[in-house]
Amino acid sequence: MLKEGTIILIQSPYASPVVLCRKNNGLPPDNPEAYRFDVDYRKLNAITKYPRYPLPLIDYLIMNIPHTEIMSTLDLRSGYFQMAVNPSDTVKTAFVTKNGTYAYC
Repeated sequence: MLKEGTIILIQSPYASPVVLCRKNNGLPPDNPEAYRFDVDYRKLNAITKYPRYPLPLIDYLIMNIPHTEIMSTLDLRSGYFQMAVNPSDTVKTAFVTKNGTYAYC
């Protein structure tokens, strides 16, 4: 991920642990491809204040589709790391490995 430019080496007051999660791909546990890299952000999420936005009911949205001139969608099916992190929030995405502290950029 470092070579791909997905993460950067960083110094941050935040530091979440890295965990390896088992994939449902049927590979034996001794195969490294049976796991995916993940960061445990539960402690960060616990202190994060989320803005509250009222959302319309899905029935109302579907009813109004014929009257819509512009519709937009966000396709996240093809993989992770598609949305950029706000530069001011980069330090919050920090995670610790044996090789240093990194963050998503």
